[in-house]
Amino acid sequence: MNISIKGRYRRGASIALLALLAAALASCPAGAQTFGQFTTAGVAADGEGGFFMTAGDDEMNAGVMARFRITSKSDLGFQGGLESFHDVNALGIGADFKYYLLSGETTLPVDLAAGASLGEIFSDDYGRTILGFSLIASGRLLADTSIPLEPYGSAGFYTAFFHDGSFSGDSSDSDVVLRGGLNLDLRDDLQFMLEVKIDGTTTFGAALNLIF
Repeated sequence: MNISIKGRYRRGASIALLALLAAALASCPAGAQTFGQFTTAGVAADGEGGFFMTAGDDEMNAGVMARFRITSKSDLGFQGGLESFHDVNALGIGADFKYYLLSGETTLPVDLAAGASLGEIFSDDYGRTILGFSLIASGRLLADTSIPLEPYGSAGFYTAFFHDGSFSGDSSDSDVVLRGGLNLDLRDDLQFMLEVKIDGTTTFGAALNLIF
């Protein structure tokens, strides 16, 4: 594949991804990380995104995600998708801001970042707003493997505000959420991520991420 064809392929993929994300946003009336983390502590490329799926005890989520660099030390992520929980289907949207705190190349052997996220999940009968703050760590393994590996993990504090269709506040619930994952660089422009979330129950997820 020559450079011009590859450039058109990446532009076409980015346009398709943004169209899918826009469709997901348009289907919602109202953080990334609402459905999953699917990012390391490092700052994102100028543009990247893809598809994700998570599954756990009577729960399954699927949707699209995108992340864009804002500055050399920060990026902004988005998610939109469908949640199925105890046979009740709901739509969801989320956004998160991540700020790079520490480089593994100069101090500790890991990268460190702080994140804040806001999400909305709702159905015909109920909804919940999710506010979260997290600390994310990651580090690329130095092992000589054909596919570069980068484990990551996070600890976060999340609060869910439950409401009915009128969006009146009813109740809230707070919890500590632990996440761990592995990022595999399949190509320079393609990543595959595996992730597990623990918050009283265990949820497993996977994502395919294309770098524009």
